[in-house]
Amino acid sequence: MQYRPEIDGLRAVAVVPVVLFHAGFQVFAGGFVGVDVFFVISGYLITTIIHDEVQRGAFSLRTFYLRRARRITPALLVVSAACVPAAWFLLLPSDTRDFAQSVLAAQLFVSNVLFWLQSGYFDTASSLKPLLNTWSLSVEGQFYALFPLLFLGLWRHGGAGRVRLVLAILALVSLIAAQWTTQVAPAAAFYLLPTRAWELLLGALVALYMVRVPTPWTRRGPAWLAGALALAGLMAIVGSVLTMDATTPFPGVHALVPTLGAALIILFAGPGTLVWRVLTQRVPVAIGMISYSLYLWHYPLFVFHRWTRLDTAVSTSERLLLIALAVLLAWVTWFAVERPFRRRARGRLFRGLKASVLGATGVFVGLLGSYMMVEPAGHDRMRLSYPDNVVWRSLAERVHAEGPVCTLGPLEGRAHTLGCPFGAVDGQRTVVLLGDSHSEALAYALDGELRTRGLRGLRLATAGCEPLPFIRRNRDLSVTDCDLRTDELLETIRALDADVVMLNRWSFRLYPIAGAIDDMPYRNSEGTAEREEYREYEVWDQGGFHADGASKRIALTRFLSNVAGAARHMVLIDPIPESAIDVALENAIAFRRDGTIVQDISFPRQDYTRRNAFVLSVFGALTAPNVTRVATEPMFCGLRDPDRCYVQHDTVPLYYDDDHLSQEGAARVVAAFADRLAAP
Repeated sequence: MQYRPEIDGLRAVAVVPVVLFHAGFQVFAGGFVGVDVFFVISGYLITTIIHDEVQRGAFSLRTFYLRRARRITPALLVVSAACVPAAWFLLLPSDTRDFAQSVLAAQLFVSNVLFWLQSGYFDTASSLKPLLNTWSLSVEGQFYALFPLLFLGLWRHGGAGRVRLVLAILALVSLIAAQWTTQVAPAAAFYLLPTRAWELLLGALVALYMVRVPTPWTRRGPAWLAGALALAGLMAIVGSVLTMDATTPFPGVHALVPTLGAALIILFAGPGTLVWRVLTQRVPVAIGMISYSLYLWHYPLFVFHRWTRLDTAVSTSERLLLIALAVLLAWVTWFAVERPFRRRARGRLFRGLKASVLGATGVFVGLLGSYMMVEPAGHDRMRLSYPDNVVWRSLAERVHAEGPVCTLGPLEGRAHTLGCPFGAVDGQRTVVLLGDSHSEALAYALDGELRTRGLRGLRLATAGCEPLPFIRRNRDLSVTDCDLRTDELLETIRALDADVVMLNRWSFRLYPIAGAIDDMPYRNSEGTAEREEYREYEVWDQGGFHADGASKRIALTRFLSNVAGAARHMVLIDPIPESAIDVALENAIAFRRDGTIVQDISFPRQDYTRRNAFVLSVFGALTAPNVTRVATEPMFCGLRDPDRCYVQHDTVPLYYDDDHLSQEGAARVVAAFADRLAAP
């Protein structure tokens, strides 16, 4: 295959935005599209090589896989091995265990599946995973494993024409799947091969076209047209980097812009064009040559530095120094690892030496990764990482350790209502708890209060429906009769003559409402972000979906009024302030850094009022006489500074994480309405 220096230049165009995006430069918020450009390049190069060797009768699967291994594995092992000691000393116990899993998954080229199962790409948790960037290597590795087999099978049963036709159909199917999955399961769409394959197949189709037309920039139309098309391709990539961001649904049709841009450059950036002259300059070519190692090194460097400075902003000078270090390490890795291993060694001695070095490094990484998956679970290391004021790292951790207050199951005599008792289970009066995980966070404190007062608690939920049953998450219509199921739940409340306590993560579950609730993931005004992945909740009504504020206001008002109508009395709890600050993690970082226990952790009060203005206006307009509202803002805001809301106060965590109340926080809320439950 003839060397094309402009392809190395295109690699530079791909990797530089990725690095700047991960460094936190907001102007490059769409820098993640560089990965898509890499996919197109990889599809083009691999298909060109396979086609050339198949046509000459020289293709060997064994040789192909060994060549791919020499290209990818050595540098990956070196970077993974270098990350192990840094992870051991910097990460917290459970994060060390997660890191170890990612080390092993990266070597097996399944880290994309692991990260898909764990979380979304843009959330806070992902930004603290040192090997997150290896997801794209796993996508490519899976493609490399399958594509030669597909190519050979099609070639032997129809030749080049059959290959082109089937690959085009598969690319179209993959693109359609990506667009659909982006709406219903965005993390899966982002990480998994079936929804990314079309980008690699686009590069493959470009390669097959250039087999027939080797220099399309000289064969189709006037010379200026090729230059204009190549320039359009470059502008498409640059435009995507500058205009897209974490809220852009990806990788559906939006990903067509940078990928088609890459395809245009490969096709038309021939010698003499402006884009060719730009891309073949010494600096872009040099960056392109080390782009693989630079891609591997930059993300772990940024993440480990973030672990050391989690509670403070990273300055521009620090970011630039980290980028410079990444470039230096990339050059060393390219020179000392990539080049020697990529070349075919001469003689058995050298081949054996290279294989031994590679094998020993792989065993070292594998053994350390396996050890780190087991050891960090120890209680002693946990206590060394967290101060004593952090009793539980998360609500899930407490539920796992102590068990839930009660476990939902089918309610006797009801077809679609789930329930479980707690509190004084033999009490004569019943208090029903409704809601999502925010209400579950109240359950421990409420359980103790009900036991003290001799009241029976009953958690209720509607099987198959959201806690706000009038909405659908990501247009899910797997259950279409939530109105009827909700009627059954309301009848249960009415038959029990029960008081109802209701708490949801209200604003989160009503997202999006343009101009009111339009942030996902939620970010506070000081820049930190929550962990939840992107999703949308829409009202399903009369055969259609509605995301507008008017529809959600009507549906929420109707639902709350219906619950109040069925209840003896309803306690309606205002939204719990969402902070986008992981309280346990903030405490652990400070404690590990200098042994201190944080006095207060807070965020701007205006963030609460802005985020929840829509919900609070709906609550304020309710007219049912048997509704008691519990205002949460005074419980958590203004405790020291009138303009701040507190997730930790006087060293006491009021939250487990960024939005779930701890035992102390829940006790404050329950105390505000407990006397009302005892009223006649």
